[in-house]
Amino acid sequence: MEQPQHQLTTQTSSPERFSFWSYFTGQAMVQTILTNFIATYLMLNGIPLEHIALSMFAVKLWDIVNDTFFRRRF
Repeated sequence: MEQPQHQLTTQTSSPERFSFWSYFTGQAMVQTILTNFIATYLMLNGIPLEHIALSMFAVKLWDIVNDTFFRRRF
């Protein structure tokens, strides 16, 4: 007996998915550029790289905790 094939349907159109993709790609690029500029500035001002890395890790860790517990529910 042959299995019925189901066609994958989406709730968004292709232009809408591209819009989301381009937004989040741009957001990631801006965050990466700003993080690199901040790290370079701090290193040039004599702050050890270990302290910079630890502070950036702490910020990312706080973001994970914050997003997990305090996210908005629509």
